[in-house]
Amino acid sequence: AGRHGSDAGLAWGAVDVTGVDFDFLLASGVEALSHHDAASVARAKQVLLAAAAADPFRAHLAWRALSFLAEVTGNPEEALRFVEQAVENDPGDPYALYQRGRILASRDDLDGAMDSFSRALAVELEFPDALAAMGEIQNRRGEFAAAERYLEPALALDPKLAGVAALRGVNFLGLGSVGDAEKSFQAALALQKDQPTAQNGLAWCRYLRGEVQEALTQLGEIDDHRRSFPETEPHRAWARAQLARIQDHIQKVAWTDRFERTDLMNGWSRNEQAGPQISIHDGMVTLAGAFNQTKGLDRVW
Repeated sequence: AGRHGSDAGLAWGAVDVTGVDFDFLLASGVEALSHHDAASVARAKQVLLAAAAADPFRAHLAWRALSFLAEVTGNPEEALRFVEQAVENDPGDPYALYQRGRILASRDDLDGAMDSFSRALAVELEFPDALAAMGEIQNRRGEFAAAERYLEPALALDPKLAGVAALRGVNFLGLGSVGDAEKSFQAALALQKDQPTAQNGLAWCRYLRGEVQEALTQLGEIDDHRRSFPETEPHRAWARAQLARIQDHIQKVAWTDRFERTDLMNGWSRNEQAGPQISIHDGMVTLAGAFNQTKGLDRVW
């Protein structure tokens, strides 16, 4: 009873899943993953575990779904355990390898993550998400040229990845290419008009180009647009920090002194306690002479 009815997936908590076929169990478990309430989460885990037991040869499909379920419900150790089971069950499953790479990257095991993504790409050559993930790791390492070698083909395979386009813009900033960064940020915003990394990145490009007021205006708009988030939210916190930083910068005064005189004035002070003497000659301040045995200071400030 309840095996194939349209409402069967709603009542797994009260249904004996013994004998239910693998495909239906897997589909029901994945469907339950789309809901976020506690009952759906519990149902998804029960059904996916039953699916893994129902067909040992295809258990990796259930294990990798269980890994994702554990990840999104805040159980990282369980997520890693499930995905390791998936990879052990089928070492050639590119999506299990990709999930494993993501989890390892979140644990700062970057070498392990790169290896897992590489193995996924060896099976599935056109896998833009794996390419993008490898590009992100290289960007985190400061290997910007290497990151570009992954991000460019990822977007060539799937130009609609707004987050990857934004990441590529950040990577171009690391390469010192402001023009290319602007193009990438604009491409990301064309796909997703409120993509936060692209918004912040474009504001920073304007600042780098000397368009200070435009950058301040855009950063202020980002902060205002994200006011529903707490001030600690990463994108809003970054925008606010740069606002303060730039405002402090433009308020500073550059002051020079050509020392076109014979003595220190205009607020300069000196200490001559250790032997060397301070003098001005031809526009240069010199601290010169032999040190004596006292413990005093010689300085000019």
